[in-house]
Amino acid sequence: MHFARSSFSQPYWVYQPGIAFDGLIRRGGRPRETVTGSNGDLSAAIARSPDELRAAATLVESRYAARGYLLSADDGGLRSGVTLVAAERDAIIGTLTLRFDGPEGLAADKSYGAAIDAVRHARGGVCELTRLAVARGTDSRSVLSALFASAYVVARRLHRATDAFVEVNPRHVEFYRALFGFVVAAGQRVCPRVMAPAVLLRLEVERLEARLSEIGALIRSGPSPDVAAA
Repeated sequence: MHFARSSFSQPYWVYQPGIAFDGLIRRGGRPRETVTGSNGDLSAAIARSPDELRAAATLVESRYAARGYLLSADDGGLRSGVTLVAAERDAIIGTLTLRFDGPEGLAADKSYGAAIDAVRHARGGVCELTRLAVARGTDSRSVLSALFASAYVVARRLHRATDAFVEVNPRHVEFYRALFGFVVAAGQRVCPRVMAPAVLLRLEVERLEARLSEIGALIRSGPSPDVAAA
């Protein structure tokens, strides 16, 4: 299912697979690698209009419901974070929310506080990827790559984050490890926000830039799973 949207409301930057990751960071330079979607018109950006935010929320609700996940409306009062959306042919086909650390912590602290605290105290700038959903029938690898490239810019370049956490279904651990370089930070538990089993993964954000430069070849190989993250 794809969700129609108005044209992007001129965000201050947009990630497009045809533009090298170098160019996204430096606004110039010769392309090194590209991330190719199912067609040539895949882009990702911060959701900046009410229509985009509603479409992202609807996509999350639809994909979570299809898996039988419950969906917490407010994540326990935590800040809403930065919502990113991936669009193709004027339809939003992917979204994730990037939430940064603060006095109230991260949503994942509820289940994995000790593991996150260890990184928080050692390295400082933790963040989490949450409310991740990709429309059914799309190339999830390409959509996720666009979203993660955008998340890198926001997390590393704008907020100086050092480490990103994500809670994923145990079946998808190997996919995130192979494609993006995540490592297991803590073992399987029930995520209270969706009432489903999850594993906590961690990624050192600085390593994602190099990974994204190589990701085109990885996208062209291997299956494209139906993924989500709490």
